[in-house]
Amino acid sequence: MGQVPLLSDAAQTLEVYLNFRRCWGEDLAAESPLFLSASNNSKGDRLGYWGIYEVVKELAAIAGVKGAHPHQGRHTIATEMVTRGMDPLLARQIARHKSEMSFERYSKRSLQKQAEAQFQSLMGEG
Repeated sequence: MGQVPLLSDAAQTLEVYLNFRRCWGEDLAAESPLFLSASNNSKGDRLGYWGIYEVVKELAAIAGVKGAHPHQGRHTIATEMVTRGMDPLLARQIARHKSEMSFERYSKRSLQKQAEAQFQSLMGEG
């Protein structure tokens, strides 16, 4: 487990969701699961990987995105942070990648794009 930063809109939406749960009588502690399973086998338990996978698949279908999965979102945000100029070490920390080699594979394309843009700029074509 760990923490990741949230944009203010996401933090506000999350607070609305938590207030909704409190209104339904839940006593939420710091260690309480954020998202709960609704399946018959594990109703009320912490939502696991496969539950998250199903939610992502359903949201992707609504949005018309094919082949989406939770890890893809992690890859996309890591690549986007590096592309926007974030230090790869910091982006890796936020994306919670333990393996530097794994993260390099994910961020390689964004680093290439940055290198090409800086090259063009240095050579007066950017």
